[in-house]
Amino acid sequence: MVLKVNPEDRNHPENEEIRRKYGISGYPAIVFLSSKGDLISSNAGFRPPDQFSELMNKTLKEENELKRLRAEIQKNPNDLKVNVDLAMIYIKRGNLERGQTLVDKIQELDPSNQFRVLPQVYAEMALAHANQGNIVEGQALLDKVLALDLKDESAYLSKLHVSFGLFYGQNAEKRGNEDYFQKAEKHFNTVIQKYPQSKLYEGAQLYLGITYAIQEKKQMAISLLEKLSSHTKDAYIQERADHILETLKKQAE
Repeated sequence: MVLKVNPEDRNHPENEEIRRKYGISGYPAIVFLSSKGDLISSNAGFRPPDQFSELMNKTLKEENELKRLRAEIQKNPNDLKVNVDLAMIYIKRGNLERGQTLVDKIQELDPSNQFRVLPQVYAEMALAHANQGNIVEGQALLDKVLALDLKDESAYLSKLHVSFGLFYGQNAEKRGNEDYFQKAEKHFNTVIQKYPQSKLYEGAQLYLGITYAIQEKKQMAISLLEKLSSHTKDAYIQERADHILETLKKQAE
């Protein structure tokens, strides 16, 4: 069954509900669902026929892997690796109820984090909660990752901080909550100060500059974005930074 929805159609508000349910943040997007309506994968952007075919094949392979893992866990419920692999699939699909059941089992199997899998599992759960707007639950899980993974061996911390920063920044104006701006700044600054080797290092600078600009902290935004524009090699980041700088400088005239 194929279903096409237009979330911008005000006559059908249920389309917006679908967008929120499956975490769609940009359009167009291709979403694969199970027969029960559970998310299999969400893929942003248009796909020509050959790429769409590749995407379908990839999705089928992932679904077959899920079936294999379900069969494996029936045979051996205490297999840590199978529990972790299965949990990661459910969490990434946004099925947090099933994911949490497996996370509980993983904690039972490895209570002291001997096999170093808990930071990764907690991190994925934190990201999933943030994507669904469950920020309190997500923050509690982020705190667990920070406690277990001080050196960022899981390589998740910069991604978590950026994701949480974006959540707070995007919701600050909607909710009229100034404290959210401060939290957004804190998360972006954490990446800038602690994870300079991260792939998200320059992205965090861009988002922080945007956060400053929204708050009318124009000089702070200009100073940060000028430095970013002068050293970034990412064409998209430079374009965004230059565009915001141009707007800010015109406003200052």
